[in-house]
Amino acid sequence: MYIKRFIFVSLLLLTIAVTGCTKKSADIMETNAIESEPIWTKDEGETRSYDVISNEYSDYLNENEDDWIDNGKLIAGYEKFGQDLTGPQYRAAMLMPESVAEKISSHELLEFCMSHQAVADFTLFNTWQEGFDNVINVVNGFDYLFEKEDFAQSVYDEYMSREVSDEKNGVSAIGKDAILEIILAQDVVYSGLTDEQRENVIAKTDEMKEYRTENNIRIYDSVSMFGAAKSVNSLWDK
Repeated sequence: MYIKRFIFVSLLLLTIAVTGCTKKSADIMETNAIESEPIWTKDEGETRSYDVISNEYSDYLNENEDDWIDNGKLIAGYEKFGQDLTGPQYRAAMLMPESVAEKISSHELLEFCMSHQAVADFTLFNTWQEGFDNVINVVNGFDYLFEKEDFAQSVYDEYMSREVSDEKNGVSAIGKDAILEIILAQDVVYSGLTDEQRENVIAKTDEMKEYRTENNIRIYDSVSMFGAAKSVNSLWDK
């Protein structure tokens, strides 16, 4: 009788121990699945460069909504705002009013952002982090884009439509692809896509890497900004 009771108690304790370990493992996995902050997150009290430009070059701002949108759609040819301008004057002229950004779609807003000269200039810095930081600080439309609930979908759609062979034509295409890959690599975008879309992103980035390797195209000594920009314990690696 004593032996039976001893065996029963031992099995009970073993069951409790296994259950506890299983729960602990599940808790660890849940903790590891927490989203990392996206690379564009501003520090407390941080001011973007475009805010400074907006104040110092206010005469160049285009704040009339009717010059930007018609029937809720972004008017084509907005590049004219920065035509014949350079430096801070160009940057001020290309600042989109917040009210305009709120009324247009994520796809339109992304298209506008990607047309900015700062995107083409992405490769001109010492590191890709500096290049991306310049883009975010110069093109105010990106901050408005990241506030939209469906922004991940618009970035996905744009990236999937890219032709990798376009990178052979110069830095403009490379800059666009690189910026899209950096944004896609963030956990918040991963969370905004379906499993099928995530698989498509991986396949597309692999295609991009293969093409760049074969054609000796390097972006800051890398063949993939997607791989370079993923955070430690990225959800993409789960």
